[in-house]
Amino acid sequence: MLARLVGTWALLGACSFAPGTSAGDGAIDFVDGPIDTPGSMLTWRGLVARYFIDESDGNVLPLELVDSAPSPVALPITYTPALTFVELPTGRGLRWSAASDTARASARITGTKLADLAGATTWTYEVVLDVRMPGGQSRIIGINDDVNGYGKASLLTGSAIDLRLHVDPDAASWYGNIDLTRGRTILTAVVDTSLPMDRAKVFVDGALCMLGSDLPANLALVFGANDFLTLGNVSVSGRSFAGDIYYAAIYDVALTETEVAANTALLRVNDDGP
Repeated sequence: MLARLVGTWALLGACSFAPGTSAGDGAIDFVDGPIDTPGSMLTWRGLVARYFIDESDGNVLPLELVDSAPSPVALPITYTPALTFVELPTGRGLRWSAASDTARASARITGTKLADLAGATTWTYEVVLDVRMPGGQSRIIGINDDVNGYGKASLLTGSAIDLRLHVDPDAASWYGNIDLTRGRTILTAVVDTSLPMDRAKVFVDGALCMLGSDLPANLALVFGANDFLTLGNVSVSGRSFAGDIYYAAIYDVALTETEVAANTALLRVNDDGP
């Protein structure tokens, strides 16, 4: 097992914004029209999975979240009284009314396209969410095992956002203070460990906010037979935050700043499918 490395994000000036405002306000032109159509399309480059989380208006609760990418991997939903669907003008999503709840959307990655991320040194998480009350190490999205919940590639929120890349099973963790309890937010985490520096980046509403330069060079994702992709939690314990997740996508490439800006413009208008 590798010795665990712990680093801190470099917090950039672009993230010095007041709660309830957008880091990207005034910086990105909106693109009108439905998303994922020829006229205004979210990028498909390197797309592994995309969950629009638009299956319900809250009246009929679906059994799973649908993946709109090729070779889809559906995420079965584990409901508790704290979990339901919500509908906003910008789209539908899942709402957790309590932190540290066990509700989640989760699927085993073994035998699916998600397992092909093993060995990857580039990847991107893209999430639209609204955090109202973090719990203890609340998961936003991550691949984790179902024995003890160790994350292999996880985004977390507590008093801070924590982009954490785990190898065997907990080789590296990066922490940085940025308050996400600021309303609907588009969060993009981009990793490329082949770069000489700035190997991890976090964008908030399209603005580059945090850099992780000390991520080990060429660090690759390592998965096991018991690993799950989970939204809003881990597969074995109560690590939810109180709030909403409206959209999530995974790419096996490091999205460019241009791609992040273009996707952000689309998602700010509407995060549901066509």
